[in-house]
Amino acid sequence: MGGDSMNKMVKGSVAGATGIVLLMGGFGTYALWSDSVTGSAGKIASGDLDIESVGAAVWADISVGATTTAWSTSDLMVPGDKVQVTVPLDVTAKGKNLQVKLSVDGFTNDFDNLAVNVSYAGEDETFTGAGPFELNYAPSDLAALTAASAAVVTFDLPTTVSSQDDTNKTLDLSDVTLHLEQVRP
Repeated sequence: MGGDSMNKMVKGSVAGATGIVLLMGGFGTYALWSDSVTGSAGKIASGDLDIESVGAAVWADISVGATTTAWSTSDLMVPGDKVQVTVPLDVTAKGKNLQVKLSVDGFTNDFDNLAVNVSYAGEDETFTGAGPFELNYAPSDLAALTAASAAVVTFDLPTTVSSQDDTNKTLDLSDVTLHLEQVRP
């Protein structure tokens, strides 16, 4: 019985070792069912933000009682005068969460009482001082921002100026710049 039992043990060991070798040799290459899918969710693209001047600025005297609407750099303001400049612009503003600030700066203002009103694409603000002057646009304003064709800036020296206030003052617009930039809360 010793030989039979030993023979069975050897045969069992050989069969077990063969099974292990077969399993190890085929490890990673033997698969049953499998599947995969390629995503078709679309793409991600970036928006755009751009501002361009598309023509010459047009100046006008819009003062009550003005003798003409013409305004030139040699004309001098007096209390009660309103001078307006219209700047033709082309704005591109694309983006789902795009919030934009339009600012006007690059000028020097010596006046103490001169009011500057900036109007573009539904936003209208009046400022005093040296700036910068800013208009803000939410994502819901982008259609109006890109549809607008001109910024209008009005300079108003009010009739409330008295004595010698704001005499011999200047507003130098030779380096005026319009900036369009994205803002994030």
